[in-house]
Amino acid sequence: LLSGKYRQRIGNPYLKQKAMIYLQNKGHELDDINNAIDIHNRAYPEDDFDYSGEAMRLLSRKFKKSITERKEHDKAMRLLISRGYTYTNTSDAIKTFNEQFNEQD
Repeated sequence: LLSGKYRQRIGNPYLKQKAMIYLQNKGHELDDINNAIDIHNRAYPEDDFDYSGEAMRLLSRKFKKSITERKEHDKAMRLLISRGYTYTNTSDAIKTFNEQFNEQD
């Protein structure tokens, strides 16, 4: 079931929670779910998934201009942290997003 639904490593807490709920809804036990996720992740080395690219995609869907105001910055932080990104990775993604957005201008 996991291989059919996820074509990437289930590496961050957000994806892991989604996968666990998916399998629980199918009637699987928690121990079996954890084992299945571990087996699934062995097929996808950690370096294969581009977390920074995914963060940039999330930000570009939500924000149509550079993130300069404090309210927008906080909203972007909440968005990425809720998806399992660390504070440092979130800050780096916002900085990179702003740099790329300013290059387009």
